[in-house]
Amino acid sequence: MSPLLAALLITAGALYGFVSFTAAIAAEFLGAGPLPKWSRTCVSKRRAASLLGHIAATFVFLTLSVAILVIAVAYLIEALRNGDLAAAFVAGAALGAICAWLLYLRRRYATVAAA
Repeated sequence: MSPLLAALLITAGALYGFVSFTAAIAAEFLGAGPLPKWSRTCVSKRRAASLLGHIAATFVFLTLSVAILVIAVAYLIEALRNGDLAAAFVAGAALGAICAWLLYLRRRYATVAAA
């Protein structure tokens, strides 16, 4: 397997994980209604009953989301340092997709809260 294909597969898996983890966090506090069905992999069927339950349920997902973000930034920095433009493009696209998903979540839940 070529290094670029491996990078694409790993990045795609990390992006799917980031979307699933952040969707679980948003659903825990705001409900899963506005989320697309494909993003609800990690969303629990029941929400926690107390604030402590909300925090406990989202701690792992928050940790994993931040870790994926840090790894994506580190991958971009490493690709730029090595002069690998293809890998830098993949990392930049991943960061762009992460930003797009976060903006989507913000917009989606802002319209739900306003209604």
